[in-house]
Amino acid sequence: MLEDEKTLGAGLEPDAPRRVLLLGADLGRYDSQRSMEELAALAEANNMEPVAEVLQKLTAAHAATVLGSGRLAEAKELAENLGAQAVVFDGELTGSQIRNLEDRLELTVYDRNMLILDIFARRAVTRAAPLHHLPLSQIYTASVLV
Repeated sequence: MLEDEKTLGAGLEPDAPRRVLLLGADLGRYDSQRSMEELAALAEANNMEPVAEVLQKLTAAHAATVLGSGRLAEAKELAENLGAQAVVFDGELTGSQIRNLEDRLELTVYDRNMLILDIFARRAVTRAAPLHHLPLSQIYTASVLV
């Protein structure tokens, strides 16, 4: 990742939402527009402000970046023009896909699972809740890094 922070919104003013670009691939397996709407709601629940979304219809995902190079160039330009501070991808990404997307977009990239884990961590209120979240986030991070 491009930044070393414990949570996705860390380092911001308490009330300042982080501006994010939403990315997704429509592979025809489910209602991708509804999934993007749900991703926007998850982002908002994590004090993020979705500034735009880029959804690409594909027959198969590109192994390195999921999305094609043309759509990524469009996403990068859109992110720059709208002042996006990060990207949230609708789906699960591998560690190499995250690195490749970060290299191409020059922004920190999070996938849906990372976003959900971060929401859980922020809302954990009992003494035991952080103890449950830490192993989950470490397991997920380790699986992404492999």
